Amino acid sequence: MQDLAEKHQTGLHKIKTDEAAVRQYQLERDLQQAVSNKEIYTVFQPIVHKNGSIGFEALARWKSPIHGHVGPNEFIPIAEKSLLIEKITETIIQDTVSIINKHKNITYVTVNLSANVIENDEWLLNVLDDIIDVTPFERKALVFEITEGLTLTQKHWDSIKTIRSLKHPILIDDFGTGQTSMSHLLNESVDGVKLDQMFISDLSSEKNQKLITLTIDLFKVLDLLVVIEGVEFQDQNQFIQTIDYDAIQGYLESAPIAASSINTYLDLKFNKTS
Repeated sequence: MQDLAEKHQTGLHKIKTDEAAVRQYQLERDLQQAVSNKEIYTVFQPIVHKNGSIGFEALARWKSPIHGHVGPNEFIPIAEKSLLIEKITETIIQDTVSIINKHKNITYVTVNLSANVIENDEWLLNVLDDIIDVTPFERKALVFEITEGLTLTQKHWDSIKTIRSLKHPILIDDFGTGQTSMSHLLNESVDGVKLDQMFISDLSSEKNQKLITLTIDLFKVLDLLVVIEGVEFQDQNQFIQTIDYDAIQGYLESAPIAASSINTYLDLKFNKTS
């Protein structure tokens, strides 16, 4: 009986593995066409500051007529392997600049950069120059996020320095999930950090609460902007109000919204606080 059960489990595992491989192949096959057909679009999640100012994070989404909604955790890695990430990033930046120019009461919008895009900083700088030639915008309102999980070489950090020299602030995203060198924080290589949601996922422990407080205190000593990600519950928000944070982001405030909904969101937000 045990052998039969083991064979059954092995068979199920093989079926799931085969299904995953087929889906991976299909997504890789269809992503190129998806980019050409503009199936990739941008949504915006609010970043709410303690001082009342509002920012947004621009996020890529894919709605496929074949696969339905495909999560970014699936299609972004494929895009990075195929170099489609550059085209997707360019589209997101263009959408972001449009939002920045349309809604003057937005302080900034952040865009994620992959390791490939950071390394190819000449391409990125050319894209930014081309966009600003057609649609001038305030550079400091376009903020770039670097995921901490990326493996960054000295060349990457040199590229980040070049991007910052053009007045685009840089944030470390998902802080706590990677190995950002403290030297880069001390040497003012970035402008802020976004604390990964794991920091506030368990507030039942006093030790965890102290860790969050001490971590943020360190960042404030270094004069870094601190955004707390993944705020989903009221008890998390209540705790956050007791510490020295700058901004929060998460579903408690708002899920990512379409560009067409930003005006309604801002009207409600500023009317509520005025």
